[in-house]
Amino acid sequence: MSEPPDDIESFTGDAAGAAILRRSLRELADLEVGTPLADRIRDVLAGRLGMRELAADADLASFAQRGMSEFDQLWSQLGPAERAEALAAGQAYEADLDRRG
Repeated sequence: MSEPPDDIESFTGDAAGAAILRRSLRELADLEVGTPLADRIRDVLAGRLGMRELAADADLASFAQRGMSEFDQLWSQLGPAERAEALAAGQAYEADLDRRG
């Protein structure tokens, strides 16, 4: 019997994107431990809930909005050199993730 399709990979469109999303979801669930959002994320990771349902979740949207607001505040306080340094660090991190697969 064949395995059911991977919902996270279907959502991202490829295995590499799915690996990054899974890692990010695990980190988010650990960050939000003990909350209904963490429970729903763990349900997605276990295949009990679809990624599209999580993407439409109001708690996830609220979390993302708070995070983007915090990022905007921090980013606006950085000068050009600090922004360039942050960008380079992010690109290095992303390249490291790609190397680890």
